[in-house]
Order: sequence, then C-alpha cells, then structure tokens
Amino acid sequence: MEELRQVLNNAGIKPNAVAFTVLGRQYTVLTTVRLIVCVCGYLVLRRAFLIYARKAHMQRLEALQREGKSGERTQTEEVTVDKDKPIPLDYESEGEGWGSKARRRQREAIKRAEREAERRNLEEENGGIDKYLD
Repeated sequence: MEELRQVLNNAGIKPNAVAFTVLGRQYTVLTTVRLIVCVCGYLVLRRAFLIYARKAHMQRLEALQREGKSGERTQTEEVTVDKDKPIPLDYESEGEGWGSKARRRQREAIKRAEREAERRNLEEENGGIDKYLD
C-alpha cells in the first residue's frame, strides 16, 4: 500500500485527493486505483479459475470412464444432449412434450378422422347393398 502511495506521489498525484463522488461518498485517487486493480484482478483470475475447473472436471470424467463407472447411469443423473442431434420427443407422455391442450386437440382430430372414415365405409357398403336390392 505504501509503495502505491509513493508511486502516486512520484507521479505528482496526491493519493488522498478526492477523485470523484458517487452517492455522497468521496473516492480518493488511492481507493480508485485500488478498486480498479481489484476488479481487473478478479476478471483475470476468474477466467483462469474457470479454465482450471474445466480441466479438472474433464480429468475426473475421463478417470470415471476409464474405471467403467460412467456406463452405469442412475435415473436421477442428468443426461447431457449433443447439440447436433435432435431431441426425441415422446408425444404420448402426459408430463412432457406437447401441452395438454395440444394433445387433447390431436386426440379429438384423430377420433374425428376415424369416425369420418367409418362413415364413408358404411355409406359405400350401404350403396352397394341398395344396388343389389333393387
């Protein structure tokens, strides 16, 4: 801290001079420099930590795969999806896939189509019988 104070003095900047005021609080040059160093350090160290954490996680996954434990997946584990593959949707399930209204409309449309096909078949059969009865 003293080194920073000396560097600022040597540059002709008074470390205790007010740099700016935000919401009634005065920030000195020294506290402003300290804040900037902390924020920049956080940004640099955060990226380095994320890279380290990703590598450590991948090494653990590879170790599990080598041991053969990764093939034994429980139902509670979340399965990651490859972004290039389409997600198969089970439209018959009640909990996922389409909404309940869309499933209901689809079922009603199928029933209407079946009734219409059955009605046409009965008309064709009745038309054929009437021809022979006359």
